[in-house]
Amino acid sequence: MNERVMALANRALKEDIFPTSLYVPAQGLRPEDPMDCAKFFRQYILSQPVRVIKGEKLAGFFRFANAIPLDHSEKEQTENVVVAMPTDLYQKIGFSHITAYFRKHSDYIPDSPVCFLDWDHFCTNFPFMLKHGVKGYLDRIAFSKGAHIGNEEQQKFLSAMEYVVESIKLYFEHVADEYEKQGSAELAAMCRKVPWNRPENFREAVQAYWAFWLLLPDSLGRMDQCLYPFYQADLDKGLIDHEEAKELIGELLVKAFSSRPGGGFTEHRSADTTFSIGGYDEHGEDGFNEMSVICMEAMAELPTWRPQCNVRVNKKTTHEHFKTIAKFNRRQSNIVFTNDDVRIPAFIKMGIPYEDAVGYTMVGCNEWTIVGKGHTGSQGFFNPLKAMERSLDGFDTSLDALADFDEYYAKYRLCLKEDIFKMMDLADAYYDECEKDVSVVTSVFIEDCIDKAKSLTARGQRHSTSNWSCNGFADAIDSLIAIKYFVYDHKRFKLSEIAKMTKANWQGYEKERQEMMSVNTYWGNDIAYADGIAARFVSTLEEICALRTPKKSGVFRFGSYVGYNYANTSMGKMTGACPNGRYAGEYLSDGMGAGRDKQRNGLTAYLKSVSKIDNSFFIGPTATNITVDERMADTDEKMEKLARIYETFIRLGGLQLQPTYLKAGDLEKAKATPEDYGSLRVRVTGYSGFFTRLDDGTQDEIIHRYRANEHDD
Repeated sequence: MNERVMALANRALKEDIFPTSLYVPAQGLRPEDPMDCAKFFRQYILSQPVRVIKGEKLAGFFRFANAIPLDHSEKEQTENVVVAMPTDLYQKIGFSHITAYFRKHSDYIPDSPVCFLDWDHFCTNFPFMLKHGVKGYLDRIAFSKGAHIGNEEQQKFLSAMEYVVESIKLYFEHVADEYEKQGSAELAAMCRKVPWNRPENFREAVQAYWAFWLLLPDSLGRMDQCLYPFYQADLDKGLIDHEEAKELIGELLVKAFSSRPGGGFTEHRSADTTFSIGGYDEHGEDGFNEMSVICMEAMAELPTWRPQCNVRVNKKTTHEHFKTIAKFNRRQSNIVFTNDDVRIPAFIKMGIPYEDAVGYTMVGCNEWTIVGKGHTGSQGFFNPLKAMERSLDGFDTSLDALADFDEYYAKYRLCLKEDIFKMMDLADAYYDECEKDVSVVTSVFIEDCIDKAKSLTARGQRHSTSNWSCNGFADAIDSLIAIKYFVYDHKRFKLSEIAKMTKANWQGYEKERQEMMSVNTYWGNDIAYADGIAARFVSTLEEICALRTPKKSGVFRFGSYVGYNYANTSMGKMTGACPNGRYAGEYLSDGMGAGRDKQRNGLTAYLKSVSKIDNSFFIGPTATNITVDERMADTDEKMEKLARIYETFIRLGGLQLQPTYLKAGDLEKAKATPEDYGSLRVRVTGYSGFFTRLDDGTQDEIIHRYRANEHDD
């Protein structure tokens, strides 16, 4: 990375390079009125200061973060002392009903051990903007107005969207004026052109991409696929080279890193601005190209830890490309693998046509959406172990009357169905609150909100899914395995005895617990016995999800990851002991990880078990983390072996893979003397973070994950 961008990156690690957002009072405006929301949007963005950074090649900074005053209490906002006007739906800024309900039922203040809400994620319609410019939305709005003649409410909503689009032009003219005043005539001219008009060269395309992203500052979408045609055209004309392109991409990544309120350095975790590279194009060809490499190079050379990049791989990805990706992942753990050949058929199965499904991107902490067309992401977290607790209630002979494992499993299934329905009720109740808020700004950028003349909060989007994370995935499977193995197959314990031991949190039964922990029959070891029970569990989840349709439309789906707020830790604190030997209050297994101390047959066996999961249904937010000793990757020969392991996992049907490399002993030392390891970064789940800033439960889980692969094959 060149000296200018590195200097900007190092500055962003110490200070907020964005201008301070100014609060704009919403006097006389009503949040339920679409035009008032549009008027506030214009007032807000035109009031924001413009900061010019010497030498920069991309112009424009602003945040929605202070669209409501951050120093006012929730009580003052509720009592309308401060009027909250809806702006950016991703950050939930100004959405009073959504925010109030989310705060009560989210992972920030979990009020239920069974399920709670997660953050939404979106991706703006970059392909449309690059093809038509922002002004192209005016034609779409005019067409939609013609299609909704006679409906006053829809006409008002479309007029508000029109006002928002025109405001975007005014904002970038405002930015251009300030750049001209400070002697940056070239950037000023570019701001007057894009993103209002379609870009005509690579530099304009990157400027337009950055400017457009500011209006919905979440996922960066499929950056390489969007920008490559502009790059190749300029390359053919001799107008740009690899290093110049990397400089522009590097500056964009640094500024995206810095976009968080207070500055990028204030948040140590790596998600939020996730993007994807590579993957199939609309013709079924692999899209991995030179821009894909430029994006990875820029990430690997920068000292920043956001965004994170999912590389879409598939059966047409060459072995050489797998090696290239693996080497970049070795340098920057925020570069990870995801499998087109699993995801796209799963999207088609839920009703998304190929031409849209192929345009998916990863968002947030390994959730997914369709670029510019979806409201998917992650809806929340679900704990399957509370149902197991209820299935083991009572120490009497009623439990022992269950004659075989199928009879017990039927009882567990009923309890599981009851809890999944609670989860579905929460999803639908949240949607009811979402409908009470109106989103004008974000709705402009998500198809088909303009065509339907409907807010994104009221099913305006083209594609929708209620995706949930099944936390404690391995714990649930291993507990079922323990019951089947010890109660029904080997008759070592009665089911009532298992119930008694878990209710006692294994106190007085440590010998029995160690016996149950010692057998090598648990999931994650490529054992048919265990993998079969895992398949049955996932099939059960699918059967129950098929019984209801979300109010927000689409389907219910599961995956397994943790998210920013350590749901496996918070849920674990509210969950009793499990038949797999887990103690009450202990963290739940994370993502697709094997159970604690259960991965015994090495990395390859573990990955084979994960690859057998039916991801045609289990396609929700998912993280497969492996932690590798750096000694396993310290030569080209060893990296070649690892690349082949990763490639084989994908070829077998693995959905997603996130390798991280650590030195032996570093984690334990960092826990003992955190002041000496402040810069140690680790993969948590769908994101990376500084190890010493994680809670104790998460640190312990990562240490056990590392030990599972420490002496691998």
